[in-house]
Amino acid sequence: RWRVSKAAQRIIALNGAMLLACHWAGCAWLLAGRASVRVYGKDMSWITLDRASVDKGFVEGRHAFLRNYDTSAWNHATCTSSSTKAVCTYLRAGYFALVSISTVGYGDIRPAPENLVETVFCCF
Repeated sequence: RWRVSKAAQRIIALNGAMLLACHWAGCAWLLAGRASVRVYGKDMSWITLDRASVDKGFVEGRHAFLRNYDTSAWNHATCTSSSTKAVCTYLRAGYFALVSISTVGYGDIRPAPENLVETVFCCF
């Protein structure tokens, strides 16, 4: 029979709660992105801006420090087909929720400029 200490139970419960919070926050962020596509148009959402940055690659712009590394294996081909875009977008929304909840906030996913729906969501 397995015995789990109270401390381990608390850590498991905390990680489960964090995973659930990230799931719900990620789904809400995805919903805010889809709502802003309807309100502002296709080019004014974090979803389209994030997909464009993934399609362009991470070596340009904000991630210029990666120029010294071989990034040929990072082609992100799995996120470009129509069947995997939804999964990749959900994972990116979950990633945004995780870095926001943990207060790390890398800034690679952010509201589209002049997008009130996403900006208000990020405030709360």
